[in-house]
Amino acid sequence: MKTIKLSLTLLLLLLSSGVSAETLYVSDELRVAVRSGDTTGHRIIKFIRSGTRLEVLDTNDAGTFKLVRIDGGVEGWVSIDELSETPAAREQIAALNTRVSDLRKNLRARETELKTRSGELAEARQQISDLEQQVADKTREQQELERIAARPVQLAREKQQLELELQNAIYERDSTRIENEQLSDDSIKEWFMIGAGVSIGSLILGLIIPSIRWKKKSSWGSDF
Repeated sequence: MKTIKLSLTLLLLLLSSGVSAETLYVSDELRVAVRSGDTTGHRIIKFIRSGTRLEVLDTNDAGTFKLVRIDGGVEGWVSIDELSETPAAREQIAALNTRVSDLRKNLRARETELKTRSGELAEARQQISDLEQQVADKTREQQELERIAARPVQLAREKQQLELELQNAIYERDSTRIENEQLSDDSIKEWFMIGAGVSIGSLILGLIIPSIRWKKKSSWGSDF
């Protein structure tokens, strides 16, 4: 009978050794005793603090203790009531704090990148504004050059117009002068004719009047 029990125990040990190692954590107790056996009566070989990571090697038949291995190779039995499948709250908080720290670093990196991108965007906008100003300046220059280029043509047209107006003015002046000269000649001729007529009339009267014999009447009304 003892042989059968021993064989079963060895079989269980072999089966347990073939199963993948389980990982547990010390619960939130401040100090946990690691004993040399699977009862509270066994000698304490080490105290470990809460949150210590343990590698589970075996479980006693009563299911009250776990055979564990601590970092460094120390093995012993720990009460299952002092173990947890999740890390202690302190360890979780530390992990969360680390995660928060990493997130903050990532956030600062993103903020720095955003500031850099914002600066690049502002620089790009300024470059666009400068280019638009350059285009506007070039457009004004082109318009000014076109206006200057068109000025000689405009000046030539204005010159032609002035020359035409000058010719018309000269023509009107000459026409007025000729008309005035003609009027002056007509007046001179008219006065000349009047003068000649008066002279001829005076000459005729000078010839006729002496030949006329005037009869004289007596103051007494009798003839001699």
